[in-house]
Amino acid sequence: MNNLKEIQLLLFNIMGVSMGIDMEQICEMRDVNRVNEGDLKIAYFHEKLPFGSKKISCYDSPKILIPKNDGEGMGIVIDQPEDIVSMSIDSIRPLPPLLESIDKSSAIWGAALKNDEIILLVDFYNLLNCETKEVIERVKS
Repeated sequence: MNNLKEIQLLLFNIMGVSMGIDMEQICEMRDVNRVNEGDLKIAYFHEKLPFGSKKISCYDSPKILIPKNDGEGMGIVIDQPEDIVSMSIDSIRPLPPLLESIDKSSAIWGAALKNDEIILLVDFYNLLNCETKEVIERVKS
């Protein structure tokens, strides 16, 4: 893979919205039940990047993503990890100004098309720095 021409994305789904995170930002993906209490502070994706007035009560297939170079022991719970794909840099588009004005955190930095489906691209590090709307939970074994 030529790093200048392609990006490796982990694709996942939150409430029917397709998301992708650059694999270069991810150190590890764990099952929720493989984390001991006190091991890792976690926040759910929807706490960091709210989905408006929609309530998210559970994740069907939750996994914890742990970023590279994280000294704080923080992880983000995503739902329905689907695939790792190579995406051409040329297929990535900037966000329209309307969406940029909604996402003040810059956690969503672009969009790409895959099989006529829009994938929102998430900057994992900016997502971690978003203020959590709810109390950060500790995973219980």
